[in-house]
Amino acid sequence: MKTITTILFILLLSFSQAHSAQEFPFQGRITEEGINVRTDSTVSAEIIYSLNKDNRVEVVGGAYDWYKIELTPEAPVYLREDLADCLNLEATGSDCLKVKVNKDIVNARLMPDENSALLGKLKRGEEVLVVKKTKGWYKIKPQGCCYGWIHQRFVAKAPEKEAEPMKVAIEKKQEAAEPEQELIVEGILKAKFITTVASFKLISKEGTLYLIKGDKGLLNKYVNRQVKIAGKKAVFYEGKATLLEVTRIEPLP
Repeated sequence: MKTITTILFILLLSFSQAHSAQEFPFQGRITEEGINVRTDSTVSAEIIYSLNKDNRVEVVGGAYDWYKIELTPEAPVYLREDLADCLNLEATGSDCLKVKVNKDIVNARLMPDENSALLGKLKRGEEVLVVKKTKGWYKIKPQGCCYGWIHQRFVAKAPEKEAEPMKVAIEKKQEAAEPEQELIVEGILKAKFITTVASFKLISKEGTLYLIKGDKGLLNKYVNRQVKIAGKKAVFYEGKATLLEVTRIEPLP
């Protein structure tokens, strides 16, 4: 009996050490169709939604045989209406398109119900896009605030050159004699880009991705907000992605 207990302990320790060696975050690729994302790291946990083969996810952690991922914009996430202020309306004036959190910390849930599963938290001042309003709740697009769990056998680490699924900005290589240009872009500023070249990224209204480099203290103030950025552009990643070195940044209403 003592021998069996010792063997089990060694196996558990080996597994724990192997898992802790995994570096997070990283970009993952879903390997099969109809894979469930759950509220916890167990098959009995509630299903949030499903992902399909070749969908990309950002893996931020792990436990046992499961990966913790950032929920993609398609995930159903709800925010109570009184915990956020509407920032803009459609032309009809009836539908809110974007809200700003008005409390210190608020819960984002799976369903429009106080007893529904907790998917993440939002802080005062964070802005999120609204999908629709229903029964005193906003259905929102999660933007780095909410998380789910997926079994690791359905996730493969995406090759570095494929790690970012979004459209990247294509720029012609500058000739040596060409003067340095300043580029102005607008969109949502995000943190945690996985390369060491840039610590931030900006997603434009057209869905184009820009990699953002600059004063981290300044840029952190605008994470998850709509901003206008002016910067000096450079080309890397085999000349296919635009890197902006920030010269000016301002919030958009």
